[in-house]
Amino acid sequence: MKSMLVSLCAVSMIAGSTFAQELVVNGGFETGDFTGWTQFGDTGSTGVDNTDDFFGIPAPQGVMAGYFGPSNAAGGIRQVLTANAGEQMTLTFQLALLDTENNGFSVVLDGVLLMSIVNGMEQPFTSYSFTVTLANSNPTLSFAFYNPPSYHLLDAVSATVPTPGAAAALSLAGMTAFRRRRR
Repeated sequence: MKSMLVSLCAVSMIAGSTFAQELVVNGGFETGDFTGWTQFGDTGSTGVDNTDDFFGIPAPQGVMAGYFGPSNAAGGIRQVLTANAGEQMTLTFQLALLDTENNGFSVVLDGVLLMSIVNGMEQPFTSYSFTVTLANSNPTLSFAFYNPPSYHLLDAVSATVPTPGAAAALSLAGMTAFRRRRR
């Protein structure tokens, strides 16, 4: 019984740690810039900084976060992700709103609007998560912002898909645990 419990714990640890492939480059902005991302639209008052020093709000992941304060038109960042049509992707990120007047935010993945905020309430970093089945290969992930005269903060962007063979490996590990128990 003890052997089976140890085997099942090992299967659980393997399943939780090695069977998801991270697709986002520089999702925590720890490079200090937008490496891996393409900026678009109004990029004024937009950048990467230590949010604790700059805004008095600690970043949820690392020390850096992206800040977005375009005032003339919407602006944002996008990244093409390497994934296949039909794969199930999990997207997570942290978003903070620092003002409630005239702000706007949207996130689009694979051409589908996942979330939109217009004149949202001021909020600290808040976690968001979406799981979608991709219609197209190599989808684009876009975050768009509009927020005169203040800022949105973005951090901890992650998009994962199961690694190839994950289900087969998990099944094999489970069968091994079952066989050990029967002996």
